[in-house]
Amino acid sequence: MMTLDNEFRKKLELYKEGKLSQAEEEELEQDLEKFEVYQDFLDEEFEPDMEEQGLSEEKKLKLINLGRRKAVIKAALLGSVLLLSILPAGTLLTYIFYGYGEEQNMANRFLDVASDTVMVTEPNVQVDRNKFHEQVGLFTLSANLDMWKQVGTEQTRIGDKGLNLWFSNLENVDHNYLSDSFSSSQKVKDLKIHHPNVSPFPSSEKEWQRLSQLPEGTVAEAYVSFDKLYDPNDVENLLGNIDHKTLWYAIDTGYEKEQKDKNGVVVTPIGYPVQNGIENPKKMTTEEFHQILKELTENEEWSEKIAKSRDLHLKERLAYVNKNGIKTYGIVMTGPTKEILKLKDNKHVKGLELGEVELWQWE
Repeated sequence: MMTLDNEFRKKLELYKEGKLSQAEEEELEQDLEKFEVYQDFLDEEFEPDMEEQGLSEEKKLKLINLGRRKAVIKAALLGSVLLLSILPAGTLLTYIFYGYGEEQNMANRFLDVASDTVMVTEPNVQVDRNKFHEQVGLFTLSANLDMWKQVGTEQTRIGDKGLNLWFSNLENVDHNYLSDSFSSSQKVKDLKIHHPNVSPFPSSEKEWQRLSQLPEGTVAEAYVSFDKLYDPNDVENLLGNIDHKTLWYAIDTGYEKEQKDKNGVVVTPIGYPVQNGIENPKKMTTEEFHQILKELTENEEWSEKIAKSRDLHLKERLAYVNKNGIKTYGIVMTGPTKEILKLKDNKHVKGLELGEVELWQWE
């Protein structure tokens, strides 16, 4: 029979991990059964009357150590059995927790909230819903969302967001941008579209000058502020006959005039893209935006962490939109730089700030 040396301990570890051959498992189990028999014999014959039997201290110590070894083996085997039974059960429960309800399950709802939050709070940024990277662990759901923005006719990947759920609690969000320019353009404090009643209104003279100096054969992303609030459906008529593509509407939600809440915190802009999805040619309606805003309000804790904002004030903003309707105070657009420059003489345009500039890619 083997002794409880390093070789036997190693076999126990392999046994726990299920890495022994069938023959080796049977041999080890036979040894363990022998330990059971020996210990039962010792329990019955020796331990009750050690003193009466006149055993030496050395023999008593050996018997006690043998009992301890038996307890260690039992605990190890019991732990292995429990672990092997808990993991499959826990994994199954996790899949049920996140996947119950088909299309309305928690996993889908969370990913919809994540992509809609990006779309609504980060101007001209969308998530490709066809390329979610999610992974289910024990009571966890992790996801990576690729973020894209459009300049000219091309979609450019600008980074990703790493999200980690523990049950339904969003523990942390990693905001990863591929360059500092992409990161800075999405900072809440760096507002690029301004409400017409902001005072003093930021000067755009340097931006117009920059735009005029850009060469032919370039396309640009531009953040355009209007002179007053307009219905989104009227925007194209306001811009006149220039070659461009409107990408994102900034919506008045009651906080944009001050650009800060009552605590002095800069409030992130709220808006919606022209197209509902990167590859979706269908134009998003104001009704669809209203529904998205309502759903984000119902999941505001998730939205605030994903949007990098301490407080989005979604409930107050939804109430304001319900009362006052959906009006835009500015847009994000793209097009040939010389076409965008024509907006300088447009009476409806109060301000402009340049975003990304790329070499020519235009239809």
